Amino acid sequence: MSLPMLATVTDLADWLGEEVTMNDPRAIAVLRRASALVRSEAGVEWPDGAPEDVQGVVVAAAARVWSNPNAAIQRSAGSFSERLSERAADGLYLTDEERRVLSRYSQSRFGVGTIRTFRDDGYAAGSVWVPTAPPPSGQGFPFGEG
Repeated sequence: MSLPMLATVTDLADWLGEEVTMNDPRAIAVLRRASALVRSEAGVEWPDGAPEDVQGVVVAAAARVWSNPNAAIQRSAGSFSERLSERAADGLYLTDEERRVLSRYSQSRFGVGTIRTFRDDGYAAGSVWVPTAPPPSGQGFPFGEG
């Protein structure tokens, strides 16, 4: 079962400011690919629809592919040249800002953190023992200094 697109063809057409038919296979393809990229980046499936800012990320990524289907990284006209992108070879990528938007929804956070405890919360230093062997050995070490 494939998950639904996180944005609509109408959303893409509005962003582009041009007419796109509802069943345009290319529009559907770029929106599906952009939706898959966003889901992969955030680690969230959103089977019942995504928040508005996530939909915006999908539309922006899809619009880049729509507007630059050959994934050109540079174009020239006479003495004028413009560098378009050095991103993904297929033209589908997320900007740093789009990644920041998606990081708010990410379910997989990596890194080191801290857990605050309070004197009477039951987790005070020395009041929690971490087992070092399976029960019933009863061996362990204190979760802090007692």
